Amino acid sequence: MKVFIKGMLMGTADVVPGISGGTLALIVGIYERLINALKNLSPQIIYKLLRSLFFCIQKQGRENFVQEFKKIDGQFLTQLGFGVLSAIIIGSSFIPQLIIHHTALTFSCFLGLIVPSIFLPWSMIKKNRLSNYIFFFIGLAITIGSTMAVKGSVSGSSELISFANATWICFTSAFIAICAMILPGISGSFILMLLGQYIFILGLIVRLKQSVTGKVSAEKADALSLVQHFSTIETIILLSIFGLGCLIGLGVMSRVIHKALEKFHDHTMALLTGMIASALYVLWPFKIDMLNADGSILANKGIWIPRAYNTLPDFSSDSFVQSTILFAISLSLSYLLIRKGNKANKKAA
Repeated sequence: MKVFIKGMLMGTADVVPGISGGTLALIVGIYERLINALKNLSPQIIYKLLRSLFFCIQKQGRENFVQEFKKIDGQFLTQLGFGVLSAIIIGSSFIPQLIIHHTALTFSCFLGLIVPSIFLPWSMIKKNRLSNYIFFFIGLAITIGSTMAVKGSVSGSSELISFANATWICFTSAFIAICAMILPGISGSFILMLLGQYIFILGLIVRLKQSVTGKVSAEKADALSLVQHFSTIETIILLSIFGLGCLIGLGVMSRVIHKALEKFHDHTMALLTGMIASALYVLWPFKIDMLNADGSILANKGIWIPRAYNTLPDFSSDSFVQSTILFAISLSLSYLLIRKGNKANKKAA
């Protein structure tokens, strides 16, 4: 039960674009165990598990399954996985609505959670070199450049996403974002936000949940505008593809990141710092809708984040004051959590 609760804490962090699941794993004292378990998830182990599961009717098959299951710390990963999944399902029911209907306030909170994370990878750099700053700006340019390219092609963004395109979106988004579970300080949902697919993926989760319950409120229907044209079967397939992307991404990206940190530790950390720092631009709370020539809305700012354009706030407005207060609160909370995570990491070391 304790592992399940810790999984829910990690899942909550994965839904909110702020504190990463890896950071929460550090705080609750399971990060090292999680990394060791994930390292053992090789294709060979997975094949042996599936093969022994197929022959589990036989006594030898059951014994082989139990043996392979213990190798990957299967009980721990299963309990943790269910906890993460439960938190994601719960969080996806209301977070998209907050982004769409209260964009400035929600993004002020998200930005406050993320800002302290900017300094976490940089603090892990061992030698202060000019090349580190070069890689920092490369990471910054990659993320902001990709976001600006999306804004430039927004003319076709009001069209519904086809099922074929959605399959690629789900797989690639999962493959890239899952690396956040391995690196403390980087939120998987933040990466999804940078990729422009945060609302889309959460929408699929809510779409499936509503298909089961049969209840669709006006607010949730608005939040699901990107995915409501998919059938229940298509939604299940897309979420399954997303899950497959996560599994493959864990296997591949964990090894890639491990090698990169092993051979190019400082440059990798500098690159990651630049990508996180781009949050200051991508998650700027004050956005405007994209408009057609006649003044009608082309793309709602809440639904099409981060395709909405940044703008200066009205400093005398209540929205600015409220956003500033939320930013300060979330900034303080994030700082305290990361500081606690750093202490836990030092004790583990």
